[in-house]
Order: sequence, then C-alpha cells, then structure tokens
Amino acid sequence: LSMNCPNCGTPVNEGYEFCTQCGAPVAQTTSYQQEYETNYTQPQATQENYQENYYVNTEVNNLKAKEYISGSKPSFILGIVCLATAVANFGLASIICGIISLIKLKGLPTVAEELITDPATLVAYQSAAKKAHTAKKLSTAGIIVAVVTEALIFIFTVLYALVVIGLPAIFVFIEEFM
Repeated sequence: LSMNCPNCGTPVNEGYEFCTQCGAPVAQTTSYQQEYETNYTQPQATQENYQENYYVNTEVNNLKAKEYISGSKPSFILGIVCLATAVANFGLASIICGIISLIKLKGLPTVAEELITDPATLVAYQSAAKKAHTAKKLSTAGIIVAVVTEALIFIFTVLYALVVIGLPAIFVFIEEFM
C-alpha cells in the first residue's frame, strides 16, 4: 500500500516517514485506520438533522401521551372497583381487580411531558397522570384492605371453631378417659 507525498505528489511506500523524492515528512496511517476512517466515520450533526429528530421525538412522545391517556382510565376505574369490593368484603375480587389495575399502570408508556407539543394533549396527559397516581393508591389500598379483611375472617373463623366446636369436644374427650 502506498500513498502520495503531500508536498510533491510522489508515491511513498507504507512505512516510510519521509518522501524519497523531496524529503518532506509523510504522515503514515495504518490500513486499519484508513479503513475505519473510510467506513465508520459518523456524519456531522446538522441543524436539519436535529430538527428532524426533534420532530420525530415529539410526534412519538405525543402518541405515547395519547396511549397513556387512554390506558390510565381503565386502571382508575379498576382502582375504584378494587377499593369498593374490598370494603364490601369481596376479598378475592378486590385483590384481582387491584392486581390487574397495577399491571395496567405498569404497562403505560413513559412520556416526556416537556415534549408534548399539543396543548390539549398536555392538559389531558396531566389529568391522566393524576388519575393514574390515584388509581395506584386506590388499588394498593384495596388490596391491603382485602388481605387484612380476609386474614381477620380466617382468624375469627378458627377461633369460633375452637370455641364452639373444639372446646366442648375436648371436654367430652377428657371426661370419657378420666
């Protein structure tokens, strides 16, 4: 592989530091450096590229915001149902509603609020974000109430069984063998 002298244009073989014709220093690059510079250099960022990327990012973000808005409403409704069923002592239904609500909330896309360009979408997104936050609280509270209620019901059922059924049976058992 050879290159030309930058001073006189004479071909110079690889490995030579000076031109054999005029003696000028020759900057040598290895073949892998030349290949890298030829094949892997990145294009310079331009204002046009930046504006295009910004436009694409804002459009994608606006679509994510709309998806977030539509996805937060069912989670909010499930959160209300979760807490209501927990208070009404439908424990398993409450736990299921709460888990579904939390899973739906987890699946909502991440949105950069500062990139939402449409004012109506921004207002709707902010409202949906508040509903999603409330849904998370409602679902969590509903699950906790349902679990505590079910645990108390189990404990009182066991105690009732011991007192009403278990203790008299124990006394009868003791009387027979004494």
